[in-house]
Amino acid sequence: MEGADSQCTNFGKPTASPLTLSFWVKSNRAGPFNVNFENELPIGGGADRGYQTKQILNQADTWEYKVVTIEGDSVAGMGFTNNNLKGLCFEISLSKAGSAYGGGTPQSNWNNLSNNQRSVHNLNFFGDGTANYWKITGVQLELGKIATPFEHRSYGEELALCQRYYYQHVKGTNQFVGMGDFYSATQIDVMINLPVPMRATPSLIQTTGTNFYLHYSAGVGRYVSGAWTLWKINSANTVVSLYATPAQNGVAGYAARILTYNAASSLALKAEI
Repeated sequence: MEGADSQCTNFGKPTASPLTLSFWVKSNRAGPFNVNFENELPIGGGADRGYQTKQILNQADTWEYKVVTIEGDSVAGMGFTNNNLKGLCFEISLSKAGSAYGGGTPQSNWNNLSNNQRSVHNLNFFGDGTANYWKITGVQLELGKIATPFEHRSYGEELALCQRYYYQHVKGTNQFVGMGDFYSATQIDVMINLPVPMRATPSLIQTTGTNFYLHYSAGVGRYVSGAWTLWKINSANTVVSLYATPAQNGVAGYAARILTYNAASSLALKAEI
């Protein structure tokens, strides 16, 4: 969770709220595993804070409902920095990554995080066979000590929340990328309006190759040569501009319509934490 979204916990204050994590899980392996909580960037830049819990998968090949409740961190100054960087985190640890991650004693209260406490209890899930499976659903983190029924959001709401972190603009052939223009005879630009403001300045994720993109200008269609470059981004992270080199020179100032021209074509923007 982003630091701004973690403020509701009141961590670092006497009124720090307990947290309850609930989920359904199923695996071919029964046994213990870790559920860990972290404060990645406490106020003032102190050491990461951690809280580890031991959970048990009682029966193999059976869906089980797990509820993990922990106390809030009320130590002064240990709240979350109010920004768009990492704040409250949780992880489910299934295997030890050597003694560096599983040699200590789990902290059943908030304290400075030591990596060797993060996977003390584990199923050795990845270490004893390639046929193991792990399924999880209905994950929900809430304030307080009571796990409520899973909140089902609409598709539109869930999509908008996801697009803050990752936006798939086009994928496949004959997809409209956007309207652009020739900045110069050897540079073609295209501007993309994002559906929601992204968390931070995004990076461009793309697949490119020979004849992957096409531009139409002055009634003529020609290919775009090579990869796109992320050029400019507005301060609100809602509009980005890309540029590329046309396979044939155009006329500076002419408009152009940009499309994909290969089933493997893909343009996406990423601003994940």
